Amino acid sequence: MDLGDTANNLAKNVLSEFAKRPNSLFVPNEDKQENTSRVFLFFSVDLMNATQYKADNASWASDIKSFYDIIKGQVIKAYKNAQVWKHSGDEVLFYIEIVKLEEILEASSKLYTAMMLAYEDFHKDLNGRAEGLLYFKGALWMAAATDAVLPNENLPPNIYIGLSTGRDFIGVHIDEGFRMSQHSSQGKIVLDSKIAYLLNKHTEDWHKLTHRKIEDCVKIVGFDVLKGIWKGRPYPVVWYTGDWSRKNLFLYDEHHTSMFAKDYLFENEKKIHPISHIDTIFTDLRFPKRDVEQIEEIIGEEKKPLPEQLNAELLTELHCATVCINCDDIENMSAFVLKRSEKRSLGGLWEFGCSALSQKDNYQDKIVSDYKKQFSIDIELGVDSEGMPIPLRVYEVDDSNRVKKGIVLFAKLSKPIDISSITDVIDRGKYSECKFLTLKELDTFEKISVSGFAESIRLAFESAKIHFVNIDENI
Repeated sequence: MDLGDTANNLAKNVLSEFAKRPNSLFVPNEDKQENTSRVFLFFSVDLMNATQYKADNASWASDIKSFYDIIKGQVIKAYKNAQVWKHSGDEVLFYIEIVKLEEILEASSKLYTAMMLAYEDFHKDLNGRAEGLLYFKGALWMAAATDAVLPNENLPPNIYIGLSTGRDFIGVHIDEGFRMSQHSSQGKIVLDSKIAYLLNKHTEDWHKLTHRKIEDCVKIVGFDVLKGIWKGRPYPVVWYTGDWSRKNLFLYDEHHTSMFAKDYLFENEKKIHPISHIDTIFTDLRFPKRDVEQIEEIIGEEKKPLPEQLNAELLTELHCATVCINCDDIENMSAFVLKRSEKRSLGGLWEFGCSALSQKDNYQDKIVSDYKKQFSIDIELGVDSEGMPIPLRVYEVDDSNRVKKGIVLFAKLSKPIDISSITDVIDRGKYSECKFLTLKELDTFEKISVSGFAESIRLAFESAKIHFVNIDENI
């Protein structure tokens, strides 16, 4: 039998193209319309107290990764066109191109809901071990930006740059967002002044979109001078929360760490203002109002949205699910399979485990290393004469609101193992059970496994018999 008949040609192409992909390319003039400005929302979610948590918990690395994955899933569920902008320490930043005013008006409500749902999922995923230790806080701001490489006589206040590693944004209003985000608080989102102004200006529209009263959710909790912002004038710190009357709005000691929480808790009425006060501020200063008017004009212009652009994490990631086979008993070979935790997407379904490769990784080294680290098993990949893994098929799975595409490979166990020893080391947040599955048992697993599960095992057994055992007979 020729292994080329078994291997999926498309999967071979995936491996080949991934290996040839360049590391970094500048994407010039991705906006084909000259001098076109666009409006973007920026949203960040920060994990509070993460530094102390890392010092006290050996599992911090997988816990932080869980935070990344869960918050991304919820934000993308809220806004299908949301893109990951970057990671900054324990913070994830997103951007969203805005084409309608309604998208700005409902953003605070939708993203607050996404953040709080992610918060609940996160603590469930960690089985409660971080409750009372880790909290989420958010920041939301907006800016009009122009393609950096388009001809412009005067440099605009904000620009965006298209890179193969994702878009980046630079400018004074981008800095404004980073400056004011430092004044966020657990369980709340700090809003920039422009968004606050639009919410107040379109209060009735906001109510129709969210079914909430704006005064119940948004308040100016104080002022601070932000470096390089607003010409040195005090900047309004605006907090959004689902309900200002809820009992657990602040931590018991939050007035010691936040001057704004202290002012609110101790009812310093001179510093706490309703959102309607933003209109007085903008009338006095004038220049922030001009920025908002420009944004409203840009939103009113007809233009095609920018094409979706993947960030570096997605561009350089190849998922490889490997069917690991126990070849000791030729007549009764078995495959190592795992049951996904009920808390995960596709919870309760059986699969093979997975290794995520970046461009810099060696296929064999990374996959062998990952399966050793994750499951304490030693494997030998099925490879061709050039040392490239032999693919069986391609797959696609919707995991945490993100479609992951990859290839299925096969390998043999190079050392005998005891399944009970693996059960003790697998990550219980990801998998609840593992076992070795024979061909005779396969039919009973077909309805409780990921798509293509049975086909992958049959192909893996067939290929392993030829590649590792050198017995060409049908299974």
